[in-house]
Amino acid sequence: MIEHMIKDSRGIWIVIVIFGGALGFFIHFACLKWLSNRNRGEPMQKNLWNRKCSVFVLSMIFLSVIGKDGFSFSTVRYLGLACILFGASLIDSISYQIPNRFLVIGILWWFVTLPFAKDAIVEQGVSGLFGAFFIGGGILFLSLFLDHLLQRESIGGGDVKLFFLVELYFGLELGMLHLILSCIAGILFVLFLKKEKIPFAPAISISAWIVVLFGKEILNFYWSFLRALVM
Repeated sequence: MIEHMIKDSRGIWIVIVIFGGALGFFIHFACLKWLSNRNRGEPMQKNLWNRKCSVFVLSMIFLSVIGKDGFSFSTVRYLGLACILFGASLIDSISYQIPNRFLVIGILWWFVTLPFAKDAIVEQGVSGLFGAFFIGGGILFLSLFLDHLLQRESIGGGDVKLFFLVELYFGLELGMLHLILSCIAGILFVLFLKKEKIPFAPAISISAWIVVLFGKEILNFYWSFLRALVM
């Protein structure tokens, strides 16, 4: 039955939806289980996510990413990152914390999948490391300056680490676009939720999804627009 579904193009998309939804369900269950064990029975903040939402979100992410670039090692790489960001967003939306294990798993996944990237291994690795340290380091410096200026935490340490992780995959150019989109998404979340403090991982994750789907097109339009202005 499964072989027959795979032969049919519609069957392939059904398999993708089922697989993405199953991962969404598993990640949702694992994250809430971890939070429950960590809190040792203490009541958690209201969970904005439910299992149906998790299943739907990850299914749509799988469909959109595979639909954009097809099946490739690059696609698999980004889907792995999507699962990591999804779990980080879920926990951050409940506890306002991003466990270090997401950073560790994300770095390991980047390293393992690096040999299968489209570009040369050295070029891809140097670009990713440069983007991660330049953008992540810049955000860290900015957060320390704002913390000293405002006398309170401005940018969470987990958010800085998550930026570092994402820019490993994007490099400097796409990483800068991701940073800008994340700031815009964060502002929209503040306006929509009407809270001074918001979980920033969802904004980082949504922006990363946009960059994966449309990042190169946005940059091409931007550079073409600049060239048209200069000429």
